[in-house]
Amino acid sequence: MIYFFPILIMVLGMVGGQSFKFARRYGIPTFALTIKSFGQTKSKKRKTWLLFLLLISPLLSLGYGENSKLMKWIGSDWLVRIVYGFLLGLPFLVWNIWYAPIVLACAWSVRAGSLGTFKIGKKSYDILVEDMVRYFSLGVIISLI
Repeated sequence: MIYFFPILIMVLGMVGGQSFKFARRYGIPTFALTIKSFGQTKSKKRKTWLLFLLLISPLLSLGYGENSKLMKWIGSDWLVRIVYGFLLGLPFLVWNIWYAPIVLACAWSVRAGSLGTFKIGKKSYDILVEDMVRYFSLGVIISLI
């Protein structure tokens, strides 16, 4: 199951980027908390994961698109994405994953095309390579905790 963890995080991030925002904002942290704490009996580890949930959810809610608060403050699309990735990596410093801000800043700076679109009902969805890179990277880093 742990091998599929980054893929499932990637799917939640991709879905949350195009329509169901709660999948990214709260689905990723809740899924991570549930999977990573499953079977753990130590109170300290549970508190650590609760800390993760409290730190990562607001950052995932911040957003990095053209209507985001970061865009209003910074104004440059590529710089917003790098800053967002860096900020998203900061909570991982609690677990001594010092390279997380660098990896996520690089992942969020990736600009790539689409692998195609598919429809569910009347809504079309893109399979964006950049979202795959971003959220798979996030999933790998979360799995290291």
